[in-house]
Amino acid sequence: MAAHAFDSDGLSGTVVTYTSIDNASSFGPPVIVNQGYGQFVNDDQVIVTTDKASSSPFFGNIYTGYTHDYNTQFIP
Repeated sequence: MAAHAFDSDGLSGTVVTYTSIDNASSFGPPVIVNQGYGQFVNDDQVIVTTDKASSSPFFGNIYTGYTHDYNTQFIP
């Protein structure tokens, strides 16, 4: 599972994933995919996909993607 997590200030969007080995009954601790950077850089639109093509050498691999947004209106 992937999530868009925020710091306590609610400004830094970080992409994290969680893994489960018991068919989603429980999950391990979050693993940071990419750290957000305050109000200026925010990771958004998280997607997870799996290579399901049995002929692929990467069959079964799971990939996480996201958009790396820059807040051009940010003034420190």
